[in-house]
Amino acid sequence: MGQKTKYIYIKDLLWILYLWISAVLVFLAIVFNINRAVAKDLVSIKNSAIVNGSKIYLKDISETKNPLIKDILIGNSPRPSKIISISGYKIASILRSNKIPDDITIEVPETVVVQRDFQVVQSSELEKIFRKTVEKELKGKSIEISRIKVRGLIKYPTGKISFIPDLGRVKLSGKVGVPFEVKINGLHVGKIRINAWIDRFENIVFAARNIKRKSIIEESDLLFKNINVAKYYGDYISTIEDVIGKKAKRSIKKGTIIKERSVERAPLINKGSMVRLIASNGNLIVETVGRAKNDGYKGETILVENISSKKIIMGKVIDKATVSAFF
Repeated sequence: MGQKTKYIYIKDLLWILYLWISAVLVFLAIVFNINRAVAKDLVSIKNSAIVNGSKIYLKDISETKNPLIKDILIGNSPRPSKIISISGYKIASILRSNKIPDDITIEVPETVVVQRDFQVVQSSELEKIFRKTVEKELKGKSIEISRIKVRGLIKYPTGKISFIPDLGRVKLSGKVGVPFEVKINGLHVGKIRINAWIDRFENIVFAARNIKRKSIIEESDLLFKNINVAKYYGDYISTIEDVIGKKAKRSIKKGTIIKERSVERAPLINKGSMVRLIASNGNLIVETVGRAKNDGYKGETILVENISSKKIIMGKVIDKATVSAFF
């Protein structure tokens, strides 16, 4: 008998092809799983990132939370709102120098673009801060604030921001500039300066009549006027009590402002003048006559010679004719 002819039908070919493809897929899956087992942790670095702090760490530019690598320092952040580009080669070099564990694989792009997060402080908010600062410092004073201008950065790192004024050398009248220290979360980040014009209305001491040089000024020599001191650039005195009893260093015309440099303290008691010298001890009061050995100002101590005993005694000036002796 002759041999039988074997026929392979198309459906059989398709079945063989299916089995072959399945075997290949199973093989690839096994290989892939083996590779995954070797690389237990795959870290992908992002192409771009927004950071908050002044430093850039691996956790900022990737999704990793692995405690072994997340805090690796990559570099410095740009200024708030600014952008920098970091090459993948530089990042790879940094990672290699930090000896990444063998079970961690890191995918690094060609370039990573990093932007610093920021917050914007509006000029209107800074104006409110300036007004509040001045009004608190000049509480009870009649003032008007205008022409406020802000100089300095208004973009800052994110966080709790505070503005601390430095009023040490600032005269809050007329054209003023107030420096403010800027802090984020309690840390110094910079300074700004806010300029403005402050009209300040005060009662100022004027001369009610002509006052001669070296004369002792009395209350009747003085009067108050309310003026805008912002338009006056000299010194002035705002309390009558600070002028009464002082001596005019030069002639002062009626209607002019009494300046601090125009008056000086006048001694109540002059050297060589006779004074009433009193001494007290409980209910006992002794009074005698003495001669001042030096000029004496109210409340200050001077030397007095007791006319009777010729002894030199220290005493406190009470008024223009009285000294209280010390035992």
